[in-house]
Amino acid sequence: MPLNLKPAEHKGKTIKTLLFGLGGSGKTRTALNMADHLTGSNMSQAAVIDTENETAGMYSKYYTQNFLSAEWSEPFNPAQLADAIDELETMDEIEVIIIDSATPFWNDTGGTLEIAAKNNKTSGYGWDIATPIQNELNKKISRCRKHLIVTARAKAVGEDAKHDTEKFGVIPVQRADFRYEFDDCIYIHHDHSLKISKTRYEELSREFPANQGHAQYLDELQVLMSQTHAYISLSDHNKLVALFKTVPEDRRKEAKNQFKNLYGQPKQLTTNQYEQAYKQAQKIVEDLSAEDPFLNETEQPEKPEKEPQQ
Repeated sequence: MPLNLKPAEHKGKTIKTLLFGLGGSGKTRTALNMADHLTGSNMSQAAVIDTENETAGMYSKYYTQNFLSAEWSEPFNPAQLADAIDELETMDEIEVIIIDSATPFWNDTGGTLEIAAKNNKTSGYGWDIATPIQNELNKKISRCRKHLIVTARAKAVGEDAKHDTEKFGVIPVQRADFRYEFDDCIYIHHDHSLKISKTRYEELSREFPANQGHAQYLDELQVLMSQTHAYISLSDHNKLVALFKTVPEDRRKEAKNQFKNLYGQPKQLTTNQYEQAYKQAQKIVEDLSAEDPFLNETEQPEKPEKEPQQ
């Protein structure tokens, strides 16, 4: 078949996000908040597959419109979940699909691990049967045409990780390659801040604070995914650099770090982000200057005393 080569183009598409965290980190509520943002608060366009004992329903009172929810109890067969994603994709009224959580389809009753173990006992080829089933689920996720938000439990990794999860890190409880089917993989800290552990957009590769930071993350992600964009010009970059140079040298690093925590490196800003980012940079500079009333005063060199007239 002849190749039909053409210039590469950035095309908008739907969002696929994996949220993972330890118990109590707020995975379900974060997923629902994201759906609320994506639907413009029209949560009737969101559907939840709930494996967490109807946890999602507990939060329905916080949204102006109710979402649809289907409780899923064992067996947690990955093939059936793939079929459910297919079914939800055919529903025109559904814009956002939430799977809360994907972990039981890996390690609970009827999940991939159990399928492999049972078939290994009977035929000795357990993974020859389980792997294609898991692969089909992964494929359904990667090709989903709706916004898809999936949660997963997390486990600590590394020596003595249970005693220091922040030092040794955590990973989602699912097959090792599961995370690669998503645009973004996000670890939720216990304080509900978001750490982007994997993303297709380097502009998002940082941490976002709790509450308002979640909306900021989604705003930036939607811009990056739905619009053709370019990085800021050299003159705009130099304008930002010049602004930070107005901060005294002993505070300049602090100003830059505050800005990087919000937007990353200045050279990674897009033209869509620049106006808001520059205003925030001005605020950072003003706030740091306001902490010391003498910072804005121009120091005058001391005049030497006049020598007495002879």
